Amino acid sequence: MAATALTASYVLYGFDTAGTLAEETHDPRKKAPRAILQALLAAGFAGLLVLLFALMAVPDLGMPDLGNMRGGLPMLVKSVLGETTGRLFLCIVIFAITVCTLAVQSGAVRLMFAMGRDGCLPLSKSLSAVSSKTQTPVLATVLCGLGAIIILGMNLQFPKVFELVTSIAILWANLAYWIVVALQLKNRFISGRNGVDTNARFKLGKWGFPVNILALIWSSFMVINVSWPRTATYGLEWYHQYSAWIYTAGLICIGVFIYYYKLIKRQRIS
Repeated sequence: MAATALTASYVLYGFDTAGTLAEETHDPRKKAPRAILQALLAAGFAGLLVLLFALMAVPDLGMPDLGNMRGGLPMLVKSVLGETTGRLFLCIVIFAITVCTLAVQSGAVRLMFAMGRDGCLPLSKSLSAVSSKTQTPVLATVLCGLGAIIILGMNLQFPKVFELVTSIAILWANLAYWIVVALQLKNRFISGRNGVDTNARFKLGKWGFPVNILALIWSSFMVINVSWPRTATYGLEWYHQYSAWIYTAGLICIGVFIYYYKLIKRQRIS
């Protein structure tokens, strides 16, 4: 049950990544929140239909491979649609996943470029430089691509690496949402239940305060849910089971060190 809650998190993460690439959207401050709600409702309804139709199509609910990595929906698709049609359908799914992966990588490049432009990363000057010919951040693109290649290379010898990276990435995304929701709730307590007036184009009105509390509870649940040391996800070794907490603590320490290093450097320059 707790694992199924990740579906909404993946939708939010994917929409957030796609949203960073959609600068041409007309009036995004008004339309983006509505689009997020529509995406969540559509994904929830579509997921319900997929699970419902999949269960209806299963010839035998006692099939041993139905609930593991060797079987699951891919096995069910090929068994119902046939080997040829099933493989064609799965190729379409692979294409969709590839497009989503490229969108996530583009979002990572954009984020690295933006942080380099703001002087928040090492080698900020190089990371914020763009090609005179293509107007793209070359170094940020190369580093993101190189990181993905290294992870894929490690996955050939250590298959658990892919699951670890995926789970930790979702954890860090939920931590980012948790920080935003927590700060918004803090502002509501300081400035009243309606929060700070920022001329927002999308408001929940009197529902903003209870929704903010529920969002914080949900975000806290998701952070705990994703980082929980499950053997099925993280493996049998203790350093794999607690890798989400270990890498998160390391990331925070690195971030704090870079922040204060940059702060001290700016103070010396000024």
